[in-house]
Amino acid sequence: MQTGVICAAVQPGANREEMSRLGRRLAWDSLQELTGKSRRQLEQSGVSLEKLENGKPVWKGIEAGVSISHTGTAAVAASAFFELGVDLERAERESLRVAARIFSLREQDWMNRQRQAGRVDGFSCLWTLREGYAKWTGLGLAGIGSACGTFPGKTFPGKFPLEFMIEEDEVRCSDPRCQAELMELQLQGKRYRMALVYDRQDEKVSWMLKTPCKNH
Repeated sequence: MQTGVICAAVQPGANREEMSRLGRRLAWDSLQELTGKSRRQLEQSGVSLEKLENGKPVWKGIEAGVSISHTGTAAVAASAFFELGVDLERAERESLRVAARIFSLREQDWMNRQRQAGRVDGFSCLWTLREGYAKWTGLGLAGIGSACGTFPGKTFPGKFPLEFMIEEDEVRCSDPRCQAELMELQLQGKRYRMALVYDRQDEKVSWMLKTPCKNH
């Protein structure tokens, strides 16, 4: 069984720069939990946390993937021995205008059925899945729209439309290269939705969730 580690924390009153620093610290925490080594040991062995030109964080010096997300004063970071993307959002966030622009018709229909049933997190589920996919690929939201033909009225021959199908115990993605999961987090009394998108695995992935992580 494959294992990944997710670390989450809240830093009340933090500004964007402070949240970025918190995200990086959580990334190191997640790698320490994953490898069983201290940050000092990892750095001494040549491991570093860097950014690609597109802003995607990467581990250098170790065959592992990393992703970071923060919204408001909450942040998460995840590490695993495969590539991944993580995104975090308040559960009640909703924008019908954005949904109409970037969600597929089937996704919009699913979201509307959630709203009719009194569930407030339909938008945040689909939004975090797309953000997670954008981080997993390193393309960004605009990039996946162009690459996958997501936007209404546009077709891209040979490209698949990006779409997530959410069922009770499973999330399926139209991209056969990836797997996706949704989780719910409660951080300091607030409800969040978190999505994980990662390389398709031949075996089940077990995620270790640490909230809060050490030193936070």
